[in-house]
Amino acid sequence: MSLGRFAPNTRETPLETKQRVWREYGLLLLDVDNDTMTWDQREMVRAMGRKMFGPRRGDKK
Repeated sequence: MSLGRFAPNTRETPLETKQRVWREYGLLLLDVDNDTMTWDQREMVRAMGRKMFGPRRGDKK
């Protein structure tokens, strides 16, 4: 699924699009390498992704 389908006709930044999509649709897009999250938060997101969708390309597990 692409965030592009949620973009309105007005110009908004990618961050604004993510915020709006979260508020309107409850969809959350996270970068597991985002430095604003703590190590344990990133690991929790990775674990959730593996459980829901399987390992990422290049994962050892």
